[in-house]
Amino acid sequence: MSNISNILIVEDDSSMVQLLKLTMERLGYSVVGQASSGKDAIDLATELNPDLVIMDIQLEGDIDGIEAAIKIRETCNIPVVYLTAHEDDDLFQRAKGTEPFGYIIKPFVDKELRNVIEIALYKDRQEKKLKAMREYTRNIVQSSMDMIIAVDNDRKIIEFNKMAEESFGYKREEVLGKHINLLYSDESEGLAIHKKTLKEKSCEVEIQNRHKSGAIFPSLLVSSILHDSYGEKIGVMGISRDITELKKNK
Repeated sequence: MSNISNILIVEDDSSMVQLLKLTMERLGYSVVGQASSGKDAIDLATELNPDLVIMDIQLEGDIDGIEAAIKIRETCNIPVVYLTAHEDDDLFQRAKGTEPFGYIIKPFVDKELRNVIEIALYKDRQEKKLKAMREYTRNIVQSSMDMIIAVDNDRKIIEFNKMAEESFGYKREEVLGKHINLLYSDESEGLAIHKKTLKEKSCEVEIQNRHKSGAIFPSLLVSSILHDSYGEKIGVMGISRDITELKKNK
């Protein structure tokens, strides 16, 4: 399996295309295609699925480089690096809003071109790894036999798995963004648990829950603090199990 990165060049200046092509091949990249318009860029990106697109911001036609980059990211999830000879602030702000993977300013030198490409490819690999890990974690949460509910620092619901849907009678979409008090029989009890969790980092307690129908049912709740990648507190996650059946069998 080849480790050579495939690059699509989108540029309407033929001399710049040739310079980019020769430079990138000299640096060890493979130029798999070239386009001179936004429409052709979208079509080729879809057909060739390159590792990276180098996109001139200012292209002739109905679709400029920025619009083409947005479409390519939406449909193909391919990283885009902008190529420009202009330092127009309005254009830069518009381009920045598309979350590009880098900028190459004309005229460029080999080292700068390599650095921008390598950083963009690395960033793309890391983002895809993170996305895969999040999807893996989400699958685990959704397939759990326990209710898993998470809230942010304002105690607004940000996660509500399938078992929670079955137990409470709500669909996930119905409760996301709603206050967690919606699910408690006693709101003061819920607040006390939240405060205890923040103070002691975790909490294990039996709590009375309120079903969508208004029925009350007990569950054993274990809660813990949620942190972001920087260690900052971003909320609380609770894992609980309906203990109605357990009590019936005693």
